[in-house]
Amino acid sequence: MIRAQSSWVLGLVAGLLVSAVLWFGFSQMPATPAASNATATANWDRTACIQAALASESCLANGTFQRNASFTHGNQSYACHCGTPESEPSQNLTNPTPWPDENEAQPSLEPWPDVDRIQTTVVAGPNNANAPAQNRSDGAMRITNGPGSDQNPAFLNENTLVFTRFSEGYNKGPAALIGSYVENRTEFIIWQDEAQNVNTNGNPFTPDKKQVCYASDVEDTDEIWCLDLATKQRTRITHQGTSQLFEPSVSSDGKSIAFEMHRSGSESGSIAVTDFSGNIKPLVEDAADNRLPQFNPSDGRMLFQRRTGNPKDNTFQLAMRHPNATLETLPLSTAGGTDASWVGTDEIIYSSEDERFPKAKIFSFSVASKTGRQETFDSAAEDGAPAASPDGVWLAFESHATQDQNSPTRIWIMRRK
Repeated sequence: MIRAQSSWVLGLVAGLLVSAVLWFGFSQMPATPAASNATATANWDRTACIQAALASESCLANGTFQRNASFTHGNQSYACHCGTPESEPSQNLTNPTPWPDENEAQPSLEPWPDVDRIQTTVVAGPNNANAPAQNRSDGAMRITNGPGSDQNPAFLNENTLVFTRFSEGYNKGPAALIGSYVENRTEFIIWQDEAQNVNTNGNPFTPDKKQVCYASDVEDTDEIWCLDLATKQRTRITHQGTSQLFEPSVSSDGKSIAFEMHRSGSESGSIAVTDFSGNIKPLVEDAADNRLPQFNPSDGRMLFQRRTGNPKDNTFQLAMRHPNATLETLPLSTAGGTDASWVGTDEIIYSSEDERFPKAKIFSFSVASKTGRQETFDSAAEDGAPAASPDGVWLAFESHATQDQNSPTRIWIMRRK
């Protein structure tokens, strides 16, 4: 894909590979000061300056960085470029000096020990008029290119995606949790080891966005883990041992994690919940095959997919468990649905295929009005695992690189119509 960002972005990527990208995606610290020219910034921590600029609405008007705009810190106004000349490809940030305001908290600038840049090319952002040719007929734009298979996108915020990258193909081999800054396609490793570490599409995050929960087989069988995005402290939540646990989704109050459970010797799934101490409670456990739960972002309703009878003869339907434990099958206009997640509180997005759509497409459905519509249209694509940005404007999903459903997938985004 072509390079289409201005030179200031390329300079930032080269000089701020770990510090600026990671802190923009995951830091919850207060706004920090920036300087108005190169001379002034020589006495400042330029990493903190750029963090503040990237977090400023004044510098990110309409999602596009405004280099020559300014933002306010305290009683002073500072340039968004933080004194970084357009002609200067990189900056020396190895020995940053303290911020002028000594009473303001300072972030750690120590890089994560195993963070590695996994994609060296910065390509055009979604708002760039010179978007690369890697677009589809329905307007979707590819934002990842492996290696391996990129799956299960989830929006941490409007500008940051988290997804799973399998190293050896679709659902094959060790899997890492990857972050991507959508605007310039910069990627960074969140967690990687020799295990399969797999997040769900939709919402695997705690409400404060400080942790991501995922399934991992790093110690024995697949269990639920949560990772602090700032400290990299991992916590093993469950200790089932014999059952396999997948697809964790965190409740809106941050007290419970729902997940898909497969008991030893059974291919069918059930839905259970746990608190953060690992106390498990079955939630939907019957003769059906129940999978991929997703907590509603504002109440106790839970979305999941459900299949009854012989799996070879039946497709998954989408169902919802209400707080009073009643189950409702959603009256979709498609033959069935999988990989569903919430858009706000009363709309869902999901993947489906039938005689009309032999290759799966993404659809949306209003839980309130019981109406739906098609979201993706590329006839050659096989689309799944959709997730919507918090404002509902952008749609991210995985799509197979070939018509083979077992082929690796890449992450694509598109603006919803």
